[in-house]
Amino acid sequence: MAEPKRARGRPRTQEVIDRDELIFQAIAGSDRAVTKYEIAAGTGVPAVKVYTSLRRLSLAKRISRVYIVSKQHFWSNRRIVKPVVELAPVDEQPAFIPAAVFSSPE
Repeated sequence: MAEPKRARGRPRTQEVIDRDELIFQAIAGSDRAVTKYEIAAGTGVPAVKVYTSLRRLSLAKRISRVYIVSKQHFWSNRRIVKPVVELAPVDEQPAFIPAAVFSSPE
C-alpha cells in the first residue's frame, strides 16, 4: 500500500487556525456576501490577514468568491446569496448604459 503524502510546509499554528475559523464564522453569520474589508472591520483582523484566510478557506472549498463589482470581491459560504446590488426589472433597464455609470465617483 502506498504511503500517504505528507502536507508540504510547516503545520499551521493554533492562532492561524483560530483566525481562519473566526473569518469563516463572520462569513457564515452574514445573510449576504461580504468583502474582505467588511470582514476586517467586523473582526478586527487586518485586511491582509483576512485575505490570506479567505484564500485558505477558498482552497478548502468552505467559501467561494461569488460576486465582483467595481474591483471588489465578495465572499460567501453559500452557493446562492442575495444579490449585492439590486437590479431593476428588465423592462425598466435602459437599453444603453453609458460608461460613466461604471466608473467610481472617487
